[in-house]
Amino acid sequence: MVLIKNSFDIDIMLSQTDSSGRLLLFKALIKEENYTIANIYGPNKDAEAVQFYHKLSKLLRTNDSGNEENIIMGGDFNCPLNINLDKKGGIQIPRRHVIKSIEEIQDEFSLHDIWHIKNPNQQSFTWGRCSPFVFCRLDYWLISHKLHDLVTSVDILPSIKSDHSAVFLELKEIKENNRGPSYWKLNTTLLANEEYKKMIIDKLPNIWLEEAKDLRDRRSIWDWIKFNIRNDSIIFSKRLLQIRQKHERELTNKYHESLAAFQDNPCDNMRITMERYKSELESMYDKKVEGL
Repeated sequence: MVLIKNSFDIDIMLSQTDSSGRLLLFKALIKEENYTIANIYGPNKDAEAVQFYHKLSKLLRTNDSGNEENIIMGGDFNCPLNINLDKKGGIQIPRRHVIKSIEEIQDEFSLHDIWHIKNPNQQSFTWGRCSPFVFCRLDYWLISHKLHDLVTSVDILPSIKSDHSAVFLELKEIKENNRGPSYWKLNTTLLANEEYKKMIIDKLPNIWLEEAKDLRDRRSIWDWIKFNIRNDSIIFSKRLLQIRQKHERELTNKYHESLAAFQDNPCDNMRITMERYKSELESMYDKKVEGL
């Protein structure tokens, strides 16, 4: 699927899928520029993969999508394109027919593997397994030559809840605008936080009611209490968020480093360290979901 924020300035002019659920292609107008965007999930079997990529090439030609200079194609291609850089361990035999069919699309529509261009000699993988140790880069962003200079960031982000890592791509011309002021509401998970509950219990009689002692209308007292609860809850939430974000950044960095070390030297000790950090991050994300 492709998720698009409601606030994003985009007009979908054409959308197509295939019956097997391996392709979502759409033409869109973004900031007065035409884009063709394709989401790919390539087959594992060679014959099916070759047929799929030939079908994709034909679809791009049929809809004149390939005539656009702004093509962004991403997803799980299920095939290492460069056996020396994109695979470690396992059988080191390239899937020549599949690679050839993908390269034909790249040549015909001037598409380039942007991560490889930005990291020409670096080995980094988007999928792996531990028994036996095998690592592959299977997930790609193939983009038009014209878009290269617009890329502000491209990175491989280690996975948390998936067996595939995310490949992050940002283009400055279609970057989301800065957010304005947001709407605040109480995250009810705070009600299980002992420090938060103590703050409310201490401040209610000793500060807020004391400050409201000259108010005669009970509704005004009640509004004053709610006003203070809201203000102090926002301050408490922000402090809690800063602590949590700092811990998440530190944990994410440790996970990234341990994953890179594991891919460089696959052994059980490295795997155990990497999986420990991953498990801690998963617990953190579970709490985020609970909060939502």
